[in-house]
Amino acid sequence: MSLKAPTSAADIGSYADGVYALPAKVTHAQAPAFAAAVLQVAQRHPQQALSLDASALREFDSSLLAALMQVYRKMGTKAQLHHAPAQLRELVKVYGVEEA
Repeated sequence: MSLKAPTSAADIGSYADGVYALPAKVTHAQAPAFAAAVLQVAQRHPQQALSLDASALREFDSSLLAALMQVYRKMGTKAQLHHAPAQLRELVKVYGVEEA
């Protein structure tokens, strides 16, 4: 039996002044909590656009893409990803979700 370590606030990023800063790592373990945290911020600020700043992002997998898709489905154009690393942009192309 494997025990999953609790997700800390540092694992899911931070929010200030309309900008949600992604953490350095978002993989399968962090993605659900990350998506939930971003959507919670969006619910608290329903009229405000949300900038997702990926400049600190260093390690991720396709779970991040799934989490971002969940956010975009809920928020639409109110959420914009900025400073995405080249690998994430490539993953978006591979999965064919550039227009999603």
